[in-house]
Amino acid sequence: MSKGWCKRGTTWLLVAVLLIGVLVGTGAPAETVVAAQKSKLSQESVAILIGKSQKVNVQKKKKGDKYTWKSNNKKIAKVNAKGKIKGVKKGETKVRCTVTPKAGKKYVLKCDVEVVKGAKKASLVNEEGKTVTSATMYKGTSLYLTCKMSPASSNDKATWKSSNAKVVSVDEWGNMSAESTGTATVTATTMSKKKASVRITVQSLVVSSTLKDAYADRFSMGAAVNLRQLENPVDLQHIVSQYNSITLENEMKPEAILGGGTAQLVDKSAAEFPVPESYQEAQIPKLNFATVDKAMEIAKNNGLKMRGHTLVWHSQTPAWFFREGYSANGKLVTKEVMDARMEFYIQQVLGHVQTKYPGLVYAWDVVNEAFENDGNAVYEKGLRVGSNWYSIYKDDSFIFSAFRYARKYQEQGVAMFYNDFNEYIVTKTDNICALATRLKAEGLIDGIGMQAHLDIGFPTVEQIGAAVDKFSALGLQIQLTEVDVTISRPDLFGMQGEFYQNMFTMLATKKQNGANITNVTFWGLDDSVSWRGNRTPLLFMDGYEPKPALVGVLAAVGK
Repeated sequence: MSKGWCKRGTTWLLVAVLLIGVLVGTGAPAETVVAAQKSKLSQESVAILIGKSQKVNVQKKKKGDKYTWKSNNKKIAKVNAKGKIKGVKKGETKVRCTVTPKAGKKYVLKCDVEVVKGAKKASLVNEEGKTVTSATMYKGTSLYLTCKMSPASSNDKATWKSSNAKVVSVDEWGNMSAESTGTATVTATTMSKKKASVRITVQSLVVSSTLKDAYADRFSMGAAVNLRQLENPVDLQHIVSQYNSITLENEMKPEAILGGGTAQLVDKSAAEFPVPESYQEAQIPKLNFATVDKAMEIAKNNGLKMRGHTLVWHSQTPAWFFREGYSANGKLVTKEVMDARMEFYIQQVLGHVQTKYPGLVYAWDVVNEAFENDGNAVYEKGLRVGSNWYSIYKDDSFIFSAFRYARKYQEQGVAMFYNDFNEYIVTKTDNICALATRLKAEGLIDGIGMQAHLDIGFPTVEQIGAAVDKFSALGLQIQLTEVDVTISRPDLFGMQGEFYQNMFTMLATKKQNGANITNVTFWGLDDSVSWRGNRTPLLFMDGYEPKPALVGVLAAVGK
């Protein structure tokens, strides 16, 4: 090997080393590289019984580094030079391990320490403080028990375990879930080795009646569904067995029929029915009834009646429907043009449904949610002023136009409803009553739709009943159109069942006493498809497993 090659080789080697240094420097900040090399503790927090010890190890130790341990409060916990922590007194503190590297700056590793006073006795208690040693759960429900320690000064910790997690699972906080039928024992074991157990029997709820049969002599029972569910044999079988009425969740809303993107305009001659004379524009938006027709065909073939939902609504109506040239960028049209468009739309929708499927739709939500959410303003000022409808009309006249056109083109015997939510808030109840009184004076309205999106905490059954009384006094039909009752935790299924039972007892009683309640519709088939599914508001769990809520609804009429 020549000397010249050695010199060149050495030079290239130095260049390569320098390049590697540069690449490392640009690839990650120096402090990141150092941080990646730091030692760490095996645990960042520990719980230790008084008089007991626990070792916390330093991981990724470096040869030549020094590790110094110290307790922030030796009266609570001590620590020796090897990281062995001993509990002295009940309380919380930190231990610190100061690392002095052979090269580099010192840094500190910290571990939170809780010193625990062991329990002498443990028991499982419910929310009322009663000791529970056995319990019956229904599949899909939850139960929460607390491990109560004594003496009261104890801050002992419990770990939870189920003897059969396939029957009853339990999390670290004692929340138990019934997974399948059978029996299992759930045990809480404290750090001081005290144990408390509950024997759980999981059953499937058995009901002796269906909703439609139980309420056959009171009012019809319905559910909000979609086409996919109607086309699914399992879902359809459940629908037909439980209900005699359905509402399409979205498929009859204006956006579904008009289309949500850009308007598809066609010549007026393409309309299914002669366009009203009031309509003076050259073109009309194309209406799509394909999904509606499929759903109605299935309903007809299976003996299901339908609520039409909805003709006029501030939401799920394309913005271009309100603007010049049916363009989303156009100016808002005049009141006169909007009136004509509204008449055209209502005429075509009612005409299509009634001609193709006569007698199938028994009620329409003509106008939906015209009032503000909280109902805190008096009538007229309480209207939803941010809607396109109000922006054009500047008052409630669009509501009256909608009902006049619906009445003009309706099939005989079909009931026309005003529908809204938070209808139990007193001011909003009164606003709806004031509107309905004026509509009734013109012979335009047949009923009030109470959406009844509820929670077990609010409103009370009495508040709902007060609204029913006010609507009943108008001499109109009352339908609960979108019922669901939320809870904050699955272990409140029992309370949810009680709420449903109390509410339906109230409805059945008021029906018996003269209130013209004609339908109750639940907004969804089971919790898994509910728009409020994370708060489990319906009568069935996923897979149509009955809940105590269903039992409550049936029990209200002795079923």
